[in-house]
Amino acid sequence: MLIVEWLDGVLLSRMLAQGGPFDRARIGIVVPRFLLSGPTKVGLLYGELIDIY
Repeated sequence: MLIVEWLDGVLLSRMLAQGGPFDRARIGIVVPRFLLSGPTKVGLLYGELIDIY
């Protein structure tokens, strides 16, 4: 079962443009951590095979 709920938030581009140095530094830590932690949490790694001739 998949349950989806809309959460209000702030666009990342807006945070980068209007946020202070602390906000931008925090984004620089949190976003890569989120992107790279998925395979460890679920035990799967997504990838695409590309044929190069």
